[in-house]
Amino acid sequence: MSNSDPCPFCGFKPGQGEYELILHIEQQHPDADGSPLTTSGDPISCPEGCGEILQLDELAYHLELHELEAQDATPEPEPEQTPTVARKPEPSTRERERKHKKVSAIQAWKDLFSGRSSHGKESSSSSNSSRTRHKTKREDAGIIKTTSRGSSSRDKNGERAKSNVRLGKSDLGRFAHERKMPPWLVDLLKDEGQVVNDGVLPVLSQLLEQSPSTQYAYLCHPAVQHVSKLRREGGFCGYRNIQMLTSNIISAQREGSNHFGRTFPSIFQIQDLIENAWDMGINAQGRAETGGVKGTRKYIGTPEAQAVFLSLEIPCSVQAFKDQERGKSKQRLFEAIEGYFHGGITSVEDRIHHTELPPIYLQHPGHSLTIVGFERQMDGQANLLVFDPSFRDSTKIRNLIGRTVRQKPSSIDSFLQPYRRGSHYFRKYNQYEVL
Repeated sequence: MSNSDPCPFCGFKPGQGEYELILHIEQQHPDADGSPLTTSGDPISCPEGCGEILQLDELAYHLELHELEAQDATPEPEPEQTPTVARKPEPSTRERERKHKKVSAIQAWKDLFSGRSSHGKESSSSSNSSRTRHKTKREDAGIIKTTSRGSSSRDKNGERAKSNVRLGKSDLGRFAHERKMPPWLVDLLKDEGQVVNDGVLPVLSQLLEQSPSTQYAYLCHPAVQHVSKLRREGGFCGYRNIQMLTSNIISAQREGSNHFGRTFPSIFQIQDLIENAWDMGINAQGRAETGGVKGTRKYIGTPEAQAVFLSLEIPCSVQAFKDQERGKSKQRLFEAIEGYFHGGITSVEDRIHHTELPPIYLQHPGHSLTIVGFERQMDGQANLLVFDPSFRDSTKIRNLIGRTVRQKPSSIDSFLQPYRRGSHYFRKYNQYEVL
């Protein structure tokens, strides 16, 4: 929301931005019948500006991750492990207020969109929508599609079906018919690139070793960078995941690393690689489906990622999971991921298994992630461990990079939560693809 957006109930115009408007609605219209900013079943943009398009019933969980992302407090080491480094100056009162304001604003969004007022009242209106975002019209027409945009249509042998159907907004996003992204976004991507953190996986490894809720876990090769989107960049998740996979190819000097320099390609370079792969006849139906991606904000996914790597003679394959029975696709996906990592272990005695395997590209309807590990908890529940391009590593995680980690058992789950994706996250989806 911009500063000029008025209150949808009374027309009040905030002078200090969206936070003032949120508080105004919560305080002056606590009994309003549902959120005026969306209608039931309609997808909405993340109010935190990460660019994700969400269904209303997905928003609360999504904002919880943003809330964890916004937590800046540096974790307290246990006394015997206190590092001998210069103490950082205490943040000013204004800085503390700004950080608190950020978290409070996220909580206000969560309350507003979940139908709760600041007084703890439940709104009489609730969303019963279970529609998967970016549901494709091709599915409605009876054409099999293994996942949302970026997924490939496959026949019974797993081969991608030939299709010259031009896809629309439900698959390619709201800029499906865009010829050229706006100059301000070009400048943003060229000037700022992306948010990158190296060394996060060794931190997660140490946290898992100390986690009382972890029975065992597997991790991929540690040299994979967590690449996050810029604020306002939009739906470039597919590109960010390609960058994460490429960071490991370069660092681990895997086959094909000679095609890259010392860092992964930019979004614009990836678009060139996709178009070049189509020219070579690799997943070339993507050009007909998208109308071309060069210089646009159209969503990409598994076929485009696969095309990039195959065009550079980097071996990869796609596996699809789709089953109408509730929970079956997720079960098969988790079994496949655990089997993949189990095949890379060197010692069956370890509790946290460190492998040399590359990370995995995961596509589900509406979003893609990079899988960096698998965790089985003491209660039997399983989680995929992921780097999500929609979220940044919190300051408390970044402050642990390169250090010996020693945390109180009661605090470890809060450190790991942003990287865990379990049954709650996958409950809505019945189709996935991995690369």
